[in-house]
Amino acid sequence: GLQEDLDDYTENAQQVIDGMNNVMSEFSEDPYLNNEYRIDGQSESVANIAQNTLSAIAAWQAIYDPVSNTGEYTEQYPAFLEARSDINTLQEVVEGYSEYMNDKLLAEVRTKVIVTIIIVVIIIALLVVLGMLIINYLTGSASAIAYSLNNLAEGHFVPIEKYTDYSDELGKTIKATNAVIDKLGTIVADIKNAATSIGASSKDLADTSNQ
Repeated sequence: GLQEDLDDYTENAQQVIDGMNNVMSEFSEDPYLNNEYRIDGQSESVANIAQNTLSAIAAWQAIYDPVSNTGEYTEQYPAFLEARSDINTLQEVVEGYSEYMNDKLLAEVRTKVIVTIIIVVIIIALLVVLGMLIINYLTGSASAIAYSLNNLAEGHFVPIEKYTDYSDELGKTIKATNAVIDKLGTIVADIKNAATSIGASSKDLADTSNQ
């Protein structure tokens, strides 16, 4: 349900931050890599790039919060691209440094750093997908409820067929809306039947009086 998706989003978001902090900790253990080493086209130190990446991730999270449904989801993408660009730069630096310091840098440490960066990239991608799923669910269920209520206002009893198996608040709202529609439909049907019966009885009474 929605609550499980939100819990996964919060957990994955924290994993992204923890992953970047681990990367920065690994970098800080090598002062030369962290502060002095440069590859072609690299103007800032690895420490600054890593800090910029963490700031970009924080900005990306701040733009839209699916837990409280606040912010602008469509504005997340530029911030995501900035964070992704910084992460790609870090990966290129690490790969270049691995070649440059191949005789000094242990293979285990090099692999650990690269894998950590890749994991961060994957988690960010998963967060984007998860955010899209949450948005689709929220907008889809809200549209379904609005469509059913608009039909009800016009005298048409159209139950909501989608999202009825969810146990979150929106799912309960949909079930309650369907219950109201079903009840009103039954009441209207009973009124029509009663009116038909009264009409038939009135006709029979009139025929009897005329005889």
